[in-house]
Amino acid sequence: MNDIVVGMGEALWDVLPEGKKLGGAPANFAYHISQFGLNSRIVSAVGDDKLGKEILDSFREKKLYGIVETVPYPTGTVQVELDAEGVPCYDIKEGV
Repeated sequence: MNDIVVGMGEALWDVLPEGKKLGGAPANFAYHISQFGLNSRIVSAVGDDKLGKEILDSFREKKLYGIVETVPYPTGTVQVELDAEGVPCYDIKEGV
């Protein structure tokens, strides 16, 4: 049997106070499943920009494969700020 687990959806950058981290629940899901030895793939799109290239490079480094289209929009980002109590506040960029 050849089972493949697919994470289909967003791949983006979470921009945290300490720097950016690869994000997007489907991409994270596919990566973590692969760490358990399961055959996983990602299906997503990234922008035709520096941030999109960095995501593709990161996927190659992590040996996370799939179908990731490059599209003529900016790559998605989520700006994460912490309020006075340390609770995260998210600014999800639109039109990406």
